[in-house]
Amino acid sequence: MDGVITAAAEKQLIKAVTHAAKAAKTAFGNNAVRNALADMLFPKDASALMELYGGLNDPAFRPEHLGPLFGASSGFALNTKNGPHALVLSVKAPASGTLAQEVYDNALKALRAQNAPMETPAEAIEAAYLEAMTDLAAKYRKKPPAAISFTLDIDALAAAEAA
Repeated sequence: MDGVITAAAEKQLIKAVTHAAKAAKTAFGNNAVRNALADMLFPKDASALMELYGGLNDPAFRPEHLGPLFGASSGFALNTKNGPHALVLSVKAPASGTLAQEVYDNALKALRAQNAPMETPAEAIEAAYLEAMTDLAAKYRKKPPAAISFTLDIDALAAAEAA
């Protein structure tokens, strides 16, 4: 029967596709894959992060500004239960607005404690800000906030990576 799929051939095809889907799902559950995805999305090196997210090309925005922010995150987990088109990545990290406000408040408090003049040089303000950010990152690593979760599609990630 030319061009007609037999019941036996259909059953064999379904079995092969089911087997391949199961193998793919298992592969995405592998720790190496989970870690690679987490590293791709959240590089530990701030320079790599700035390169990955090209919008951070402002020369005034340096890697040391980002390092402490990502140092505040921990507990990366990747749920692969729903397959490669619905990967759920979660990370324990403070909400960006909360972290920014805390850093601002702590830096301002440090500058006031130093009796910094009203016209404090930008370098001193930046140093106080980075020190406050680093201190808060350490605090959040010791006592992480609630997890933030989002769903990823591996095909969309691959397309974005290729672009």
